Amino acid sequence: MEVKLLAQFVRKQKFVDFFVQDMQALEELEGLSNTIAKEVTNEELKDHPYAYVFLPSLEVAKRILERSVLIKSFNLVFAEEQTLDKAMGCVDKELLKQFMDEHSGSIAFRIESTNRTVHTSDYAKQIKSYIEMFGLGDRKVDLQEPDIVFKFIEIYKYGDTGSSLKAYFAAEILKNPTSYAKFALPDRAYLGPTTTDHELAVLMANQALVREGSFVYDPFCGTCGLLLLCTHYG
Repeated sequence: MEVKLLAQFVRKQKFVDFFVQDMQALEELEGLSNTIAKEVTNEELKDHPYAYVFLPSLEVAKRILERSVLIKSFNLVFAEEQTLDKAMGCVDKELLKQFMDEHSGSIAFRIESTNRTVHTSDYAKQIKSYIEMFGLGDRKVDLQEPDIVFKFIEIYKYGDTGSSLKAYFAAEILKNPTSYAKFALPDRAYLGPTTTDHELAVLMANQALVREGSFVYDPFCGTCGLLLLCTHYG
C-alpha cells in the first residue's frame, strides 16, 4: 500500500545542489521512480526543506532514510494549511484516530519553524487546546524519549515578519538513525585532514548507485574516503 510522507531535509548550504538528485538516486536503488514531485527543486528545498514523497511501504522508507544524509525524517501529515491555526481547523480526524489506535506509548510535541526563531513557551496555550481538542490528554507526555512525536511545522519567508507560508500538523514516522561520523577520516589524526568529506562521499556513492557487488574504481583514491564509504554498501 502506497504511503504519502512528508520528507524533512537537512539545511546544509554546501549540499543544496544534491537534494532532489540524491532522492532520485535512492529511489532508483529501490527500483522506483517519481517518488518525489517533479516540480520540487533544490532551490525550493533550500528555503522550504519539506517535500512529499510517495513510497510503496514504510520498509522502503526506512531503507532510504538509513542511506540518506540529507533527509532528517519522514512524517505523516494530518493537516496542511497556510497557518497553524487554519491547519488545526482541518485536521484529518479519521487518520489521526487510526494512527493513535495503531501507536501506543508516550507522546511529545515539537515546534519546528523554518526561517524564524520561535519558542515553545509561546505556543503553550495553543498546544494545550490542541491536546484537548483531539483527545490526546490521556497519553503520558515524555519530552526526553517519547514513543510518538507530534510536530507543529511552520515555514516562513526568509526575512519576512508576516504570517507563515505553509503550516503542517504531523507525526514523525521515521527518524534518520544513521551516523556516518565514523567515516570522517579527518578526525583521525594519523590520516591527516586531506580526504573526501564523508557526507559528500555518501552522496557520491548514492549517485553512482553503489550496492552489494558493485565494482568501484577511484584512480585518485588518496586516503580512500570515497572507497571506504563504498565498501560500507557492499
